[in-house]
Amino acid sequence: MDKPLHVQVAEALGCKLRLIEQTPAVLGSYWTCGCPEFQSHGDLHGCRRYDTDWSATGPLIEKHNLHLRPQPWWPRADQPEKAWEARAYLTKPEHREEAIYGEPGSTPLIAVCNLILALAKEGKL
Repeated sequence: MDKPLHVQVAEALGCKLRLIEQTPAVLGSYWTCGCPEFQSHGDLHGCRRYDTDWSATGPLIEKHNLHLRPQPWWPRADQPEKAWEARAYLTKPEHREEAIYGEPGSTPLIAVCNLILALAKEGKL
């Protein structure tokens, strides 16, 4: 089973999540975590929705000094997933140069989620 984007982001940020299968199956399943900083507001078990909730993702944008911008040449009908770009400007201490990381997304929050995953993969969070 592929993990939802918000679950991947929470894991990249350090949360240890687990999938809860409810019975009967019509109740569905959900991802849970015991870490208060990763729980959705008012839900003691659910994982924060970084892909749809500005109150969850906004603090990450500030903490990691991320930048958002609409792509002027998008949205194109054939590539709506690239309408927004999230960027991180990281200074390399040894060279005093900036490294620029950018990731696209169909919404600002999805672009931020994609960037956080890319930064985590590179060990830059």
